[in-house]
Amino acid sequence: MDGYKKTVGWIISLTLLAVLTFFSVQRKANSPVEKLVIEINEAKGQKSLVTKSYIAKRINAYLGYDVNMATINDISLMELEEIILADERIKSTEMYIDAENRLQVKIEEKKVVVRVKNNETTYYLDENGDRIGVTVGRVARVPIASGDIEDYDKSLILSKRKSNLKDIYMLAMEINKDEFLSALIEQMDIDINGKVTMVPKIGKEKINLSVSDLEEKLFKLKYFYKDGLPKEGWTKFSVLDLDIRDQVVATLKK
Repeated sequence: MDGYKKTVGWIISLTLLAVLTFFSVQRKANSPVEKLVIEINEAKGQKSLVTKSYIAKRINAYLGYDVNMATINDISLMELEEIILADERIKSTEMYIDAENRLQVKIEEKKVVVRVKNNETTYYLDENGDRIGVTVGRVARVPIASGDIEDYDKSLILSKRKSNLKDIYMLAMEINKDEFLSALIEQMDIDINGKVTMVPKIGKEKINLSVSDLEEKLFKLKYFYKDGLPKEGWTKFSVLDLDIRDQVVATLKK
C-alpha cells in the first residue's frame, strides 16, 4: 500500500511540475522582446561589409514591425537565420533569446581578398573563391583587379586549367596572407597572356610578375621593399620584375 501511495505521489508531483513548466514556458513565450543585441565579427583587417542597422532592418522587415514590439512567440529563430544567411556577405549567424529576453544576433562575415572590375561589373572574391556583390558605401580595403579577366565562374577557380580569374584569385590569396603585402598592394592588372602588373600604394613603380612560384616571388618583393628601396631611394625605379629566379630586376627611371 505504501508503494502505491508513493507511486501516486510521484505521478501527482510530476503532473504538477509539467503543468508549472507549461505555464512558465507560455509566460516566457508571451513576454516582450526587451532588446535587440547585434554583434558583427568582422574578418581580420577588413572593414565591416554589413552594418548593425542593416541587420536590424532585415529583422524588422521579416516581422512587419519593430522587433521591440514583438513577443518571443513572434520570433522564429530558424526562419530569421535563413533570412540573414541569404545575404552573400555573411558566413554564419547564431541567434537566441537570453535570460533577460534579449534577442541576441551574432554575425560572422565572409573574408574578401580582392575586388574584381571586369567590363561593367564589379564584385569581390572571398577566400573560398565565391563571388560577393559590392554594396554602395561599404567598400572593403582589398586590392582592385582589372584587365583581361573572364566572367565569373567558380569552376574556373576550382579547375586545374589555367585562367586569368584563377590567377588573380591565387595572387590575391597570397597577398592576403601577409600583413606587409596587404598594406602595400593597391591594384593589379592582368593582360591576355596572364602577365600581372601590380601597383603599390606608396611609390610610382610598377611590379611585374607571372602567377607562378608566388611564395618565392613575393618574398623577394618584401625583401626588396624592406631592404633595397630604402637604400637605393623610393623614387629611383620605374619597374620591378619578379620573374627572374632569385632576383628582382629593377628598371631605372629615365
